[in-house]
Amino acid sequence: MGRFVIAAYKPKPGMEPQLDAVVAGHMKVLAAEGLVTDRPGLSS
Repeated sequence: MGRFVIAAYKPKPGMEPQLDAVVAGHMKVLAAEGLVTDRPGLSS
């Protein structure tokens, strides 16, 4: 059985675009290692 992990981030004011870029880059690394699925992430 797989694991379900939730990561939550609260960016500082004005830093949302930078956080989005970092998370997107990290998701590519996790995908390359087979650690995430192609299911879209959830964000608010």
